[in-house]
Amino acid sequence: MALVRQLVLIDDHGRLTATHLTESVQIRVYRAIHFDLAGTGAHSQDFAEFSLSRKKLFSGQSGGLRAIAEGDREFSVFHSHGIDAFEMMENPESDQGIELQSCSSCHEAAGIHSFLSYSRERFGPADVPPPKLIGSTPARESSTQIQWIERHSF
Repeated sequence: MALVRQLVLIDDHGRLTATHLTESVQIRVYRAIHFDLAGTGAHSQDFAEFSLSRKKLFSGQSGGLRAIAEGDREFSVFHSHGIDAFEMMENPESDQGIELQSCSSCHEAAGIHSFLSYSRERFGPADVPPPKLIGSTPARESSTQIQWIERHSF
């Protein structure tokens, strides 16, 4: 499974515009799909991540992406819950998390249940059935993202 995040930028007329510039790629490889006695599958998954590097982008290397190496420390985006590390922590540099070690803390369930948008295990009402999975396109996802930004901007 791969999650590819592409940038939406503001054009010279102040409009939100979808781009083909990739900000990050997160990859999850399932080595096995099984439930153990605890109902988890974290040990059967491997995680990889690539992030936009200005240096690589402007020098034309690797499409501008750099691999996040084992042990790399990054500011968290996904489990930050909207908390700004620079405002809330005395020393944000030392409070960076080890990026690839944090994936399984939220995505430990086996198979499709490791997708939080499907299982809603942590973030949704437990009595609601999982959403119906539908096919999509990058253009449709960009349009949905732009609509969300427009509805939630101040």
